[in-house]
Amino acid sequence: MATIADKPPLAGRSALLDDYLDGYQRFLDSPFVEISDPSRLSPGERRALQARCRQAGMALYRTAPGRLQTPAQVVVLGEQLGLRTLDRHPLVREDGVSTLMQAPAGERRAEYIPYTDRPINWHTDGYYNPPERRVRGLILHCVRPAREGGVNRLLDHRLVWQALAVSRTDALKALQHPRAMTIPPDPRAPEQGDRSGPVFLLEPTGLHMRYTARTRSIRWAPDGPAEASVVLREMLDHLSPWVLEHRLAPGEGLICNNVLHTRTGFVDPTDGPGRCLFRARYHERVMAT
Repeated sequence: MATIADKPPLAGRSALLDDYLDGYQRFLDSPFVEISDPSRLSPGERRALQARCRQAGMALYRTAPGRLQTPAQVVVLGEQLGLRTLDRHPLVREDGVSTLMQAPAGERRAEYIPYTDRPINWHTDGYYNPPERRVRGLILHCVRPAREGGVNRLLDHRLVWQALAVSRTDALKALQHPRAMTIPPDPRAPEQGDRSGPVFLLEPTGLHMRYTARTRSIRWAPDGPAEASVVLREMLDHLSPWVLEHRLAPGEGLICNNVLHTRTGFVDPTDGPGRCLFRARYHERVMAT
């Protein structure tokens, strides 16, 4: 594992950023928390998950593959961490949890990239949601990985914000404009109208990021944000040594404050069940983080 000394310097480093990077490095050195029973977290397990979320906005966990097998168990896990208000949309189950599997051609789900085998670029979940449905927390649990691929890359958006704050304050200001990024109406739901908002928003509970690296069906405000979006993409490349890359195995999962993430494309087996993950999205952050 690379150390801070092995990583490229960030221009204009500050004491605050240095303290944050120290904690982030500790997370990278030990991102996993071993969980005995996801339905009954021990006080130590809960504290360990929260500590990693404070350090890096996220925690990875590992439990025996058979210990968490249903969406209802994901809901119970979230409740123990203060994640209670699930973000509901037409493709989730009645319990508010999505089952991410490759959808057969012709199904409605196949129109949405999380239900396909295609790669997904940098984004935060729910970037297209209205303000009253901001996605602040996320659990992603692996039941079955793909035969090949399906690797996630993870990066705390607070690191991106701080890197911009010490080196490109002009871009950061533009990305905080109230109408920096607009999502046009979905042709499948034109009644929703445009959804505009900032990329970075400082809320009382913490920093929220609303972002997608996709270039289709996105409008950037012309006075600053459009140019700043290019700076942001370059910063994501610059921060690549701080990215955690991992392919979730059965029984492993991610708990986070909706950090930036990607997914590579994948290939499912032809003679058995394919990739299956449970995804729960919440309007709250992980408590005490």
